[in-house]
Amino acid sequence: MAEMNVTIDSDARSVLVAVKGRASLTECIAMVEKLTSSAEFDPSYRVLGDVREIDFAPSVKEAQALSRLFQAKRERYANGLGVLVGSPLIYGLTRMINLFSGQDAELISPFLDEAEAFAWLAAGAD
Repeated sequence: MAEMNVTIDSDARSVLVAVKGRASLTECIAMVEKLTSSAEFDPSYRVLGDVREIDFAPSVKEAQALSRLFQAKRERYANGLGVLVGSPLIYGLTRMINLFSGQDAELISPFLDEAEAFAWLAAGAD
């Protein structure tokens, strides 16, 4: 079972979600639903998911399901959704999820570099 830790920084207008451990598609969907329905969550905040320590590599069907979920929740990520990944494979899968959304604009911004990801998150406060 995966563990999710959420840090909401209202001054920085950002949310950091760190996910660790083995996860299923059902758990990933539940985590997104929990975060986006939280009273503390402001859709104008920039969100960075740190999934470097998650044990989950979605199949094509699961990637399509995640893409539909993020597309449906798009208004809840109005200022951007970043994903800090731990490998080129998960980076590519994150790009695939973004492409499945069928949007010209980036729905999800994947990062391999921690400094780049946190700079992106901090830029959301501007």
